[in-house]
Amino acid sequence: MIILGCGQIAKLRQSARYKNIRYNELVKQSKPIKRFRQPALDFLRGCAIFFMICTHVIVLHYQGTNPIIHFFSWWGGTVCFTIFLFVFSAVYGMKIAQQKVNLRKEIKRLLLMLVGYYLIAAWVHIFKAGNIHPETIQRINQIIRFELQPEYTEFIVAFMLYIIVTVIFYRLWQWFLSRPYLWALLIASVFIWSPIIESWNWGEGYINVIKSYLVGFNGLHSFPILPYFMVYGLGLWWGFNSQKQSFNSLYWGGISFIITATLWLGYRLSGHDEMLRWPPNVYFLLHGLLYIYGTLSLYHIAQYIPAIPKLIVFVGKHPFEYFLYHLIILMPFFSFGEIHAINGSATMLTFALTMAVCSYLIIIKPNPASLDA
Repeated sequence: MIILGCGQIAKLRQSARYKNIRYNELVKQSKPIKRFRQPALDFLRGCAIFFMICTHVIVLHYQGTNPIIHFFSWWGGTVCFTIFLFVFSAVYGMKIAQQKVNLRKEIKRLLLMLVGYYLIAAWVHIFKAGNIHPETIQRINQIIRFELQPEYTEFIVAFMLYIIVTVIFYRLWQWFLSRPYLWALLIASVFIWSPIIESWNWGEGYINVIKSYLVGFNGLHSFPILPYFMVYGLGLWWGFNSQKQSFNSLYWGGISFIITATLWLGYRLSGHDEMLRWPPNVYFLLHGLLYIYGTLSLYHIAQYIPAIPKLIVFVGKHPFEYFLYHLIILMPFFSFGEIHAINGSATMLTFALTMAVCSYLIIIKPNPASLDA
């Protein structure tokens, strides 16, 4: 009896242990994967940083006629913000999936971005103006009130607004993202209503400054958050779903690329291939999304190429530092009477040196803090 009792107890313990192990495995599988840093997204953002700095070097430094160099200038100007916004949103999508949107941290990030924006916007404007005079001081006051957006800095305001939107609608976005068809309907609705709202007469004065940040105004060089909501929404969806165990980035990247390419080709063949940027039209956004999904699909192949992907991923991990440092380096060109090069090699050398100096400043800085979401 004692032996039989001991045997039954052993079986019960073994069964309980098995059930406990099985339960833990199921819980582990059902929980989202905690990974806010994805090499494919860093690679994508790293490419955008290369394009951005290359574009700015060409605009500030080159005056030749080489069509290849001008192509890179056009390319960076048409895809960079779309890429940055998609990756930015994808990271917030991961946070929403993990319920990790921390109000205190987001307020801190917002304040750091605001201070950084004011400093670099003033820096850019001073060098563009040539020197400090009463009109320059007046323009800086306009920058502080967001009435003036200096070149090369306009997109920072859009990111600050998207942080505010994400924090306010965090719970609502979580509900929508769990229902992809409703999320797609919301994205389409916002995009359809954006040009309608833009067409309304908002009156005169500061209200049009607000309008420029929401839907665009009079062709002003701003990045309005409602027309770009399509990219923001698709980025959130990608990040949110990437936390699921079953998510296959190669599969979804390929499917998204095919759908985007079909739409892009349809617009092009139908003659609706004019790129409108201020604010963006569908064709302009599809242009950027085509590159995004193509890169996310091909990264699985590119990561096996030695050195290059790792270098681009490193760059992609420090977006704000590269943005800040490259403008500090490049803007003094204006104090020398806008030095321009006709030789493309000199321009490319300037680009390479700018990237090298920015990278060196990041490497020597201990534990560099990035404002990446």
